Amino acid sequence: YFRFFDSGDMYHIGLANKILEVCKALPDCQFWIPTRMHKIAKFKPVIAKLNRLPNVVVRLSSDSTQGKRSRGKNTSTIVRSANQVLDAHECPATVAGNKPNCKANNCTACWDKNVPGIAYHYH
Repeated sequence: YFRFFDSGDMYHIGLANKILEVCKALPDCQFWIPTRMHKIAKFKPVIAKLNRLPNVVVRLSSDSTQGKRSRGKNTSTIVRSANQVLDAHECPATVAGNKPNCKANNCTACWDKNVPGIAYHYH
């Protein structure tokens, strides 16, 4: 399991295309790519190609910190309280009192194309 960008994004179309090549070259690795670039037209074709790969989940990140989700198949958003987690998987690594990583929480939801939305607690 590999996550692109703990902080940052596909700031250049050339980088997005390189990420696509890495994902295609490593079919046995599961990739999770959170991005806000889905709002920029020139990134849409490469994001569509990434989404067609069986080992890649591109999560369309919202600008909201109040739980509002972007439109799309796989999304992510920030919430400030548990009551804002609406129709989304609550990331256990961001819940106060839990271990601060995926492995310790036995969670791979961000890499799962069948999980439509992820809600991360603001920290």
